[in-house]
Amino acid sequence: MSDPTRQGVPWGRLFRLTLRFFGGSFLGFLGWLAWSYASLDAFGFYFFGILGLWGGLIVLVRASVELIQILIGSGQWRRYRRLGRKPKADTMAKEHDLTQLGRR
Repeated sequence: MSDPTRQGVPWGRLFRLTLRFFGGSFLGFLGWLAWSYASLDAFGFYFFGILGLWGGLIVLVRASVELIQILIGSGQWRRYRRLGRKPKADTMAKEHDLTQLGRR
């Protein structure tokens, strides 16, 4: 498993997340705009307003959850790396050590 703290900033994922926030906000704005123009004569705008507002809310919630996952995930890797000391290479037993212990 690769260590994400050593890979640098995930620019593609951050760009996609920014686009999701922008898209959700824009969709919510269009829903609000349709709702504000709705009336009894143009009742279809209510339908588009509800779709826009709910769709924008869902996209914003999903983007927020992904942002939280990114932040929590990077923190978990940092905590995991701080748990122990750096690994050291194990030395092989020499002939002298084996004879001293009576293993040869």
